[in-house]
Amino acid sequence: MARVALKVDCDTFLGTRDGIPRLLDILGIEPAVIHLNEGHPALAHHAISAEFDTTKPIKFEGTVQKVDWMNPHIYVNIEDKNEIVEIDAKNALVSKRYSIAPCDGPSGLTFDLKKVHLYSVCSNKMMIVSDPATGKVLATPATGAGTDGVAFDDGYAFSANGGDSNITMVGETSPGKFEVVGTIATTRGARTIAADQKAHKLYLPAQEFGPPAEGKDGKKGKNPASIPDSFGILVVGR
Repeated sequence: MARVALKVDCDTFLGTRDGIPRLLDILGIEPAVIHLNEGHPALAHHAISAEFDTTKPIKFEGTVQKVDWMNPHIYVNIEDKNEIVEIDAKNALVSKRYSIAPCDGPSGLTFDLKKVHLYSVCSNKMMIVSDPATGKVLATPATGAGTDGVAFDDGYAFSANGGDSNITMVGETSPGKFEVVGTIATTRGARTIAADQKAHKLYLPAQEFGPPAEGKDGKKGKNPASIPDSFGILVVGR
């Protein structure tokens, strides 16, 4: 059976709820529904020949940050518990959950479809490489500050570090050994990321920042203010 992958960003729930069904309709794929985090549904998709019971909600506790579908399982970063939950979509149950310590506050999640490795990025400046089959952490390479998203392309994982204005590139340098192999300059605040795995390009939403804005009390704020009409997509290629 061919593997099917779908990434769902829980920060954009409304767009996911409205956009994914339309996409699946265009592709002729029937959606399955799972219930995550206080009853809000997240959508996943599957091959038409597969059979899922869409009437059974799957419930578990925790702050959901990222959902990745790797047929026949769904993987979820649980931010407040520093765990990954594995969902068996066909049987509508949580089949496994495992700790990804020493990660603190996992946000972005992506995967290597061929080797079936998961990559989580964490608020304490590290990337966790884990094996969902064994529930074990394989490596903890360092990343930068202010990361939120991670993408995978052509054997490498890319952590978007908005606080440090760069991308950390992690690769498997020898069997079972994962290390930082490069750092790519970006821009301040570029912390979410997507990969085009055919063109081998990375895309990061970004905007320009100026001096801190002045509040109603006349005092300057602590954080730089965004410059109006400066939003764009930063494209990183090879």
